[in-house]
Amino acid sequence: MNDRMLLEAAARAAGIVGTYDEPIPGICGIYEPVIGGADCPWNPLANDGQALRLAVKLHIQISIYKESATVWAHTPELLGYGSGGCPSYQAHSLISEPFGGDPNAATRRAIVRAAAAMGSKSNRS
Repeated sequence: MNDRMLLEAAARAAGIVGTYDEPIPGICGIYEPVIGGADCPWNPLANDGQALRLAVKLHIQISIYKESATVWAHTPELLGYGSGGCPSYQAHSLISEPFGGDPNAATRRAIVRAAAAMGSKSNRS
């Protein structure tokens, strides 16, 4: 998936309605209509705050491993409750993203990829 497809699928999972645009090279995102204000791009691939809010909204769990320089993101899906009343979860999407030169960018990308997997799955349902 390219960045545009990732953003569109992640937006779908988060319930964000808008259209993808790149009005200035390098400034891209999902633009939501804003009443009485300027449009602001939603791009959690580039914005730490938007990525964190996306992870919180979709209950994406993040693990960062310094030893392997990798970020893991997964979205738990409730399967039911065990005999002791404890919830039983499985990872419905497990994403690995290597740090490369920027662990922050890798973390944002892992979050967006996990959200996009949820958005793609909901689109098929």
